[in-house]
Amino acid sequence: MDREISEKCRDENDAVLAFIHLPKSAGTTFHSILIKQYSERKHATSAGFKTLNELLLQEKDDLNELGVIRGHMNFGVHKYLQKPCQYITILRDPVARIISHYLYLQSASHHPLYKRYIETSFSLREFITMNIDNDNGQTRALAGINSALALDSGINIEHGACTEKIFEEAIRNLNACLVVGIQERFDESLILAKRMLRWKSPPVYIKQNVNITKPQEIDISDEEIRMLEDCNKYDFRIYKYAMKLLESRIMAEDPSFSLEVEYFQATNKFFQSEQKLDALFYREIQGYKKQLADCKKQLELRKRGILGRIKDYYLGNYRN
Repeated sequence: MDREISEKCRDENDAVLAFIHLPKSAGTTFHSILIKQYSERKHATSAGFKTLNELLLQEKDDLNELGVIRGHMNFGVHKYLQKPCQYITILRDPVARIISHYLYLQSASHHPLYKRYIETSFSLREFITMNIDNDNGQTRALAGINSALALDSGINIEHGACTEKIFEEAIRNLNACLVVGIQERFDESLILAKRMLRWKSPPVYIKQNVNITKPQEIDISDEEIRMLEDCNKYDFRIYKYAMKLLESRIMAEDPSFSLEVEYFQATNKFFQSEQKLDALFYREIQGYKKQLADCKKQLELRKRGILGRIKDYYLGNYRN
């Protein structure tokens, strides 16, 4: 998207914001930011790993009441809207994204593959081939043909069947996105979004849906890495392209951009510390409340015991 289009998009206050949430690419954290920034707008979102197909069942008037559409979906929702649509997405290093997904499903009971993993403990190698999103999933979604994230598409490109034509379509659509973020450069991506979308408040956040185990903390064989790379050759190319796109858009901003990023990071660090303190304080208060409730319960039991003994004493004397 060139500078002229970018400036036009900035001024379209009535445009629907469409966030393409690519799985395991900081999307859940970004959802929380969008909820705060657009609290006055009507949102439509996917839950867990469900798609947004139900959008297509709504009347056009209902669709055009929406202000934000966000979730696991392909590029293409603009085709069903009468209002202008601004796209935003965040990409991630393909290998790290898939490994993170594999680790995530092991503890996410709502995940479609969770039960199967618990029963069979399938390996990373097996996971790569059983999930279509692991074969250039970011390229597929941006090209509009990821069947797992489909809005309307009946197209089902088999595992290993991505082509140069699909990649080129993904690049065209990526260029049409107002903001293209990179998870590994999340804060810079956020400040770019803030400027492009004219957010008035800083997009402070607490990381959401984070794996306890990090991808770099598990043993992965060289063969598995090669397999991931072979399955995601287009995703590597589109990730590198997105990185350059982010760089070029940052360079187009004024010199204060880097200072704003530094200020934001300091602000967000303070915000996160405050949130942690609030959480600890809340937990302490809840603990004290529980202790107080337990004490009251014990006192009540003791009171009943004492009254019972007094009652038994008098009844015994009376009977005697």
